Amino acid sequence: MKHLLLIFNLLCLNCIGESYPNAGFVITNSSDQEIVEISYISQYPDTSLVNVLPEFLAVKPQGHNYDDYGLLYGLEKEIDIYKYKNTDTLSFFILSPDTILKYGWEDVRKNYRILKRYDLSYSDVESLDFKIYYPPTQAMKHMKMYPLY
Repeated sequence: MKHLLLIFNLLCLNCIGESYPNAGFVITNSSDQEIVEISYISQYPDTSLVNVLPEFLAVKPQGHNYDDYGLLYGLEKEIDIYKYKNTDTLSFFILSPDTILKYGWEDVRKNYRILKRYDLSYSDVESLDFKIYYPPTQAMKHMKMYPLY
């Protein structure tokens, strides 16, 4: 059942339009594989993954999607997301949906099977024009991430 829910979420989240009226981030996937992005699930510096598979954003290969976090809480500016979370750093997790399907969320969480984690300050995302890239771009090489650039 969990696998069906994951597949359903992957299909539905790829249908989001191009209009970005609320605070959020554009997730750009320049790789040749589909990715999922999970954000705001840890209170930095705690970068562990939560016990239950959280909502995520699916991004097709060579594509992009919009993480409309502001809509959920009525936030209009990206700085408001940082204020709402009472933090100066947000963590963005990039994972392979195939890995989640193959191993299950518990194993992914326990063995930290992520492709990349970005720990980005507001000034980091502002300098990227509120776009998060996978794989990381040259402009991101000095930003906090795991594994390192």
